[in-house]
Parts: sequence; structure tokens; C-alpha cells
Amino acid sequence: MRFSRRQLLFAFSAVVLGAGTREFLFGKEELRLERVKLQLPRWSAGKVRVAFLTDWHLNEPPDRRRMTRAIELAVAEKPDLILLGGDYMSATQDWRLRMLAQNLRELKETRLPVAGVLGNHDYAAIHSERVPEAFTAAQVPLLRNGAVEFDGLQIVGVDDCLRGTPEPGFLLNNRYEKNTICLLHEPDFLPTIPAGPSLVLSGHSHGGQICLPGGLPIRLPEGARDYPGGVYEREGRYIYVSRGIGMTGLRARMFCPPEVTILDLS
Repeated sequence: MRFSRRQLLFAFSAVVLGAGTREFLFGKEELRLERVKLQLPRWSAGKVRVAFLTDWHLNEPPDRRRMTRAIELAVAEKPDLILLGGDYMSATQDWRLRMLAQNLRELKETRLPVAGVLGNHDYAAIHSERVPEAFTAAQVPLLRNGAVEFDGLQIVGVDDCLRGTPEPGFLLNNRYEKNTICLLHEPDFLPTIPAGPSLVLSGHSHGGQICLPGGLPIRLPEGARDYPGGVYEREGRYIYVSRGIGMTGLRARMFCPPEVTILDLS
């Protein structure tokens, strides 16, 4: 049986439309584990497994439940530490803060080292000071142009570059010339980071969130237009950009599943 060009085009369009509809309805719930192996420069800390969870966007109850699943997936991979990339929520009503507190409690209950940075949405929220207060109450370190050490590994965090007060100059210190991971919410500000860190971890892009088949972003936010997602090597170091877990704007993901990142570093 032979098909006309019109029939083939119609069939192809129907398949794409069906796939797009499914993605629109269910894509936001299909958490995907992304496993990344990197051999880093300026690294003598041996093998380290890092779980990276970013862009939670706890705006509705399903978002909190999705984060619980993300934490469970990450912990099942037996990481050495968990790092957080910012944008935990976009509004600070009491009931949303209770969701954040619950997820932070779940992180603490893992008994793993945890640290994070803030993102632009955390600063944009009314009463934005309540987000860092929740981290303080949970005893989870927020790195706002600061650092924390875990077994000889330096974790540094630069404050949000769009709405915070970033001061990357603190990295001009020989303490951060090796075995250093930098948390930077918006990846396009990578050129502002001194050369010391072996690895930079970012989010913010959501991978585009709404993409064409194959994960081609339709639109990317300011601060993530040069690095939509995945691994990049730039000037002797690596940067990894996660698609994140939550959503902003349209409460959907298309051809861009939410991500729990596991990085095996050596």
C-alpha cells in the first residue's frame, strides 16, 4: 500500500500532536535521573558523588510532593552530599513556607551534608527574607558569597546575580584553587567567576521548560540563554546546568522533563 504525501504529513502531525498533548498533561511529573560522570581539573578529593536539586518552585501542593519524590530518588543513589541551586518558591504565604519547611526537614533527615544558594525568584517574592529564615530554622546552610567545607571539599556559593548581591571576588583565595564546587544560580554569569572552582553547578534555565520535540527550547530566561542545559567545558573548568524540578509561568513541561542530577566526580 502506498501513501500520498498529504496522508504521511497528516499522520506525522497527528503523532506530534498526540505526543505534545501527553507531554503537556503529564511531562511535569516524569522526574528523570540524569547521571553525569566528570573527571575534573584541579581535583584531588578522590571519587565524590553529588546530588544536585534545583528550581523547586514550591507554589502548589503537587510541587511539594514532587520534591519529596526528588529527594527520595536522590538519596537512593547514595550521594556523599546534596547541593541546592536556588528558586525554592515564588511566593511566601504561610502555607507555602510550610511546604518548604517539610522538604527541608526531609533533607535534614537524610543525615547527608546539604548546602545551597538562593535564586532570583527567592528574592522576588514578597517578604523574601522568609526564605532564608526557613533555611536557618532547618539548619541548612545558604551560601550567599560564602563557603562551607565537607571533608576537604570546598562548596562555595555566589549570591543570585539578577536580584541578589553577588560578590564573586571572595573566590580569589588560594583556598578555592582545587577541590572546589561553585553554586551559581544563573549560568550566563559564569565569566564573572574566578578560575579556581573545578565545577560550577547552575539551574535557572528549566531547560526551556516548554520545548519542541528533542528538547529544543522555545524560549530561555535572561541569565540562561548561553547555557540551556547539560555539561559545558569553558576555560579549563566544567559547568553543569540542570533543567530543575519545578515550573514557572505555565504549569507544564513539554519535551523537557524535570531532573534530579547525580554527578560522579573524580
